Amino acid sequence: MTAPRLCRKCGARLWPDVMWCTQCYEPVRQLTPRERQLPTPPDLQPVDPATIRRDHAFVRPHRQVYSRVRSGPTTLGLWGRVTSTAIVLFFLPWGPFTFVTVLYLVADIPIAATLLATIWRRDVIGPIETSAVAHVVSTLATIRACASAVGIALVGVALVAGAGPLGYVPSAPFLLVAVWPGAAEGFDEGIEEAKARPLGALVLLNGLNVLDAILSDAAIGAGTASELNPFVLAVGTPVKLALVAACSALLYWKRPQALVWPSIAFVVLAAYHLTGLLGGLSLA
Repeated sequence: MTAPRLCRKCGARLWPDVMWCTQCYEPVRQLTPRERQLPTPPDLQPVDPATIRRDHAFVRPHRQVYSRVRSGPTTLGLWGRVTSTAIVLFFLPWGPFTFVTVLYLVADIPIAATLLATIWRRDVIGPIETSAVAHVVSTLATIRACASAVGIALVGVALVAGAGPLGYVPSAPFLLVAVWPGAAEGFDEGIEEAKARPLGALVLLNGLNVLDAILSDAAIGAGTASELNPFVLAVGTPVKLALVAACSALLYWKRPQALVWPSIAFVVLAAYHLTGLLGGLSLA
């Protein structure tokens, strides 16, 4: 026979088949069977996640994930970093080098390098359960192969044009992505971040289109280049800018994630223009 229980309120003796107290009418609370409480593991003891209950939050392992392109507690997201980088580069001396320019660079380069290192530093973006950062090996291999091809092509352009040392600077980021796996992973994360926020890709695409028009007109006006695009020769630069803007807006409406690829193409085109622009600069 099962032993009687005691009422929690008045202490009366209750038999197992009674669902409430006969004196104070307090309902009997049935105890729910639970798993045995696990002891808290000491420090530095490895824990197998498969053996841990999900309600044991104090022993649930978390591994922090860091990123250079996603927003963290003290850093901006991809487009904020790109905009900040453009502002820093805007204050560099773009033109003929003189003695005053060299003095300006002595003070500007350390400041710009410090700002760029702060802008693109790695910051924690959360535990691995929430950040979900994963890289496909074949994707990283494709990124490194394409970056290697672009970097080598820009070096070849600088060699053919007889550019100075500055003419090889635009190829450096592509070669860095090709030889450093961490840079390739950051570029892969940047592509995924741009797909998640296509409005930034739309702004970047049209901004690079305007930059392409300005650099092309400057090179053509200086007599160092000629326009090879028959469409631009027929309709002019303003129509070309308007057409690219209309097509990018249509792509943003129908397939916003696809804006990443023409933006990357315009980045390569801007690097090609900068190879010619910086390659022609010399100390005067």
